[in-house]
Amino acid sequence: MENDIRVKRAEEHITQEELATAVGVSRQTIYAIEHSRYDPSL
Repeated sequence: MENDIRVKRAEEHITQEELATAVGVSRQTIYAIEHSRYDPSL
């Protein structure tokens, strides 16, 4: 599955911190997901 989180986040003009707060994870988790270092379970 293609990781489009960074692109979508940029389109919405929100920071990693804002997204992390909205979904209830750490900013580091968002960073890891965007850089394909973490594969969250569905």
